[in-house]
Amino acid sequence: MKVSAFVTPHLPEGLSFGFRFQSRDKTIVLSGDTAPSENVIRHAHGADILVHECVDSRKSNLSASPAFASPEERLIHMAAIHTFPEFLGAIARDARAGTLVTTHMVPASVPEELRATIARDFRGEILIGEDLMQIER
Repeated sequence: MKVSAFVTPHLPEGLSFGFRFQSRDKTIVLSGDTAPSENVIRHAHGADILVHECVDSRKSNLSASPAFASPEERLIHMAAIHTFPEFLGAIARDARAGTLVTTHMVPASVPEELRATIARDFRGEILIGEDLMQIER
């Protein structure tokens, strides 16, 4: 098994990583915590399974907090550090992944809504991740 790490965009800069696990017959890529990234696409190219974060901003609590002046400011911040489902299908498509598994969803996410949004751009298998999920291939 060959394991390689790569940097992904997330604040603070340079402290978030994705991982590529490659055996003789399978390749699995884990995006880590990241905004949409060409680096993820490059390292996930041809992966059998791409496990990628999927934060649905429409289901997130965007209320103002001491850290953000407004819900709009909070949304801008989220877009800089997370991948929204409307971008995830294109990432998996461009990486030519066989299967996409979502992770790092917000509690209010609706699996069928996520699947439908992602499927607009990705024709491969889409699995909506669940805690303790196991995938055997």
